[in-house]
Amino acid sequence: MQDLVSVRKFDGSSEPFSAQKIKKSIVAAGGSEGLAEDVFAAVYPKLQGRASRGMITSWAIKEEVALVLKERDESLARSYEEYSKHQKRFLNPF
Repeated sequence: MQDLVSVRKFDGSSEPFSAQKIKKSIVAAGGSEGLAEDVFAAVYPKLQGRASRGMITSWAIKEEVALVLKERDESLARSYEEYSKHQKRFLNPF
């Protein structure tokens, strides 16, 4: 499996891959730091499998995190999806 190096964002730009950013988004949606660590540990290998040359899309990250959260806490998964939608609207209101 390959290491994740960068993330292709919705607007076409890219940024360095950040495990911390994924974990923070789970906590911001209402999850504990422990849950964020567990979810990240479950999601990372899936992301590695979906990556191309070390790059993953932000959409793939959100999709995989939401799927793992749904297995563990349906309510938190909905909160995460709403948080992600809000962030996208905030960053690109048009």
